Amino acid sequence: MTWPISIALASIMSALVVTFFKVADSSDNLLAAITVYLGAAFAGCLAASVYMYGIHGASLTLSKTAITWMVVAGFAAIGNEMFFVHALNTEMPVGTGKLIYGVGSVLFLIFIGLAFFKETLDATKIVGILVSFIGLYLLLK
Repeated sequence: MTWPISIALASIMSALVVTFFKVADSSDNLLAAITVYLGAAFAGCLAASVYMYGIHGASLTLSKTAITWMVVAGFAAIGNEMFFVHALNTEMPVGTGKLIYGVGSVLFLIFIGLAFFKETLDATKIVGILVSFIGLYLLLK
């Protein structure tokens, strides 16, 4: 599977998550809703691990460094879901909110890539960043 197909499928799954959270209307007990969601996500991760191990022969072992960063990523994922679900429960428009969330994430990741992963910017990327900032401004108006 190529990365564009993986990204397309991840985008569809992300849209479904947002839709299901909005339909569930978990505003009365946000902690319980996130707990159920993360439990289901954990089960999904186990299934994906079995798939990757069985189909692709991937290893199920990690180094101490990888485990440490995955724990940190897990806490970040919990925070991400908690704040996003909270936003959904405060009458955030689903389409616009997810777009702002996505563009904001991309812009933040660009700066992380520059600072920590030695990624470079060319003129096209700079124009894209400027257009993204203009888009965010227009969406938030």
